[in-house]
Amino acid sequence: MNPLRRPCGAHVKIPRPRAAGFAGWMVPSVLLVLIPKCPACFAAYVALASGIGLSIPVADGLRTALILLCAASLGFLAIRKLRRVIQNHSNRQSSVLNKR
Repeated sequence: MNPLRRPCGAHVKIPRPRAAGFAGWMVPSVLLVLIPKCPACFAAYVALASGIGLSIPVADGLRTALILLCAASLGFLAIRKLRRVIQNHSNRQSSVLNKR
C-alpha cells in the first residue's frame, strides 16, 4: 500500500504556512510605512489608485482610521505571540516539575 494515500474520510491536519504568518505582520507594517503624513498626499494617492477624489477632511479621517487599524492589528498580533510564548514557557516548566 502506498504510504502517501490515506483511506477515504481520513482527516489530515494541514499546518498553516509560515508565509501567511509573515504576511500578517508585514502587511500592516508596510502600510504604516507607506502612508503619507499629509492628508492632501493621501487624497492624491487614493485618487491615483482608484479614481475617487476625496476632500481633505475625509482623507484625513480615512488616513487616521487606516493608521489606527494597522496599529490595532499589529498590537493584536504582538499580544497573540506573547500569549503563545508565555503558554509554551509555562508548559515547559510544568513538564520539568512533573519529571521530578
